[in-house]
Amino acid sequence: MKKYKYTAYDKMRRRVEGVMNAVDETHLKSELRKKELYLVNCRVIDSVASASTAFKRGRMKRDEFSFFCRQFSIMLQASVPISECLDTLCDLQCSKALKKALLQVNSDVRAGIGLCEAFEKHPNIFPEYFIGMVRTGVEGGRLPETLEDAAFYYEKEQKHRKKISHAISYPILVFSLIVILIALLVLFVVPIFENTFNEMGISDPPVITRVLFDVCRFLKTNALFIAACVFLLAVLIYVFFTSKKTGYYRDVFILKLPMIGNLYSSVIALRFSRGMGVLLKSGVDILEAFDIVASLTCSRYAERVLHTAAMSLERGKSVYDVLNETHLFPVMLLQMVRVGEKSSDIDGALLKSCDFLDGEIEGKIDRAVEFLQPIAIIAAGLFVALIFLAVYIPIIGIMNGI
Repeated sequence: MKKYKYTAYDKMRRRVEGVMNAVDETHLKSELRKKELYLVNCRVIDSVASASTAFKRGRMKRDEFSFFCRQFSIMLQASVPISECLDTLCDLQCSKALKKALLQVNSDVRAGIGLCEAFEKHPNIFPEYFIGMVRTGVEGGRLPETLEDAAFYYEKEQKHRKKISHAISYPILVFSLIVILIALLVLFVVPIFENTFNEMGISDPPVITRVLFDVCRFLKTNALFIAACVFLLAVLIYVFFTSKKTGYYRDVFILKLPMIGNLYSSVIALRFSRGMGVLLKSGVDILEAFDIVASLTCSRYAERVLHTAAMSLERGKSVYDVLNETHLFPVMLLQMVRVGEKSSDIDGALLKSCDFLDGEIEGKIDRAVEFLQPIAIIAAGLFVALIFLAVYIPIIGIMNGI
């Protein structure tokens, strides 16, 4: 999504200027037509930050943001004026970035600027999802409820991320210890045995021993060069997986990987279901919800696919059909959407599917860990056994010759 500054004319040929978020110029024209405005010219003034980008740039935690939404909702439900709510929220314990933004928002609100417009001035702090919820709440007269829904979304998202990080931390630790162990054996232990064999006058050790000594000697001699290559490779991988320019190709690559691709697809489906369900429940228009949720998936590939789906939806296709054409979502979610569409309760169907998807993701992570952990241990055991054989076969030969 991009932020456009536009100039347009209404039906009375009056000049209108404003700012609007849109995917591209075509999407901007379509949105303006709904308001009976006709675009004259426009220019991009800023890119709207996605949910993940906002948290990274603003250096905020999701649990902090969910707490902010929850407290804001509670005060509004108690009929506290918005400016007083913002004053109180500024005094609560929060990051400097959030506090600075809230002070500016409060100043803008006191100056007569709308709450949504005040939040939109800080796209690096307040995610597009949150701004969309606030806009819907203000327009529908149910801001406290929509803020509570936003808090629910961020709380669930934080719990989901914690589950994934806890699940993958143990296998990463195991792999790291195995790599450190192998490096210590190759660089320090094996050379000691090689020197010992030379002192004992073993000039023609078995092939396996010679190969091991040659490999260890090569690694030790070229340690700096190998470390530089590994570092460069790590940087290239990091750039590939984090750069916006390669984001689309990165996601296509991940989705094609066995096991990992299936897990990644389920994560995208969960984020879509939860985000779309909460937005629709809060009264956001389904086309706008599609555009907002596209950035919540944190996947460039899914974002592009969902924007295309929104265009198909605008042409009159059903939600089930446009999601089915993406080939991105599991059958269970598609069937829930079909049932929800027939019963006019898509938001309820999407939110109910979240529990199933959450359990499915946990199961996939557990199976992946159960699969990878024994492989890592077996591989490490075989490598250690190989070193053991290479070192002790010559010693056993000497002992037999005595």
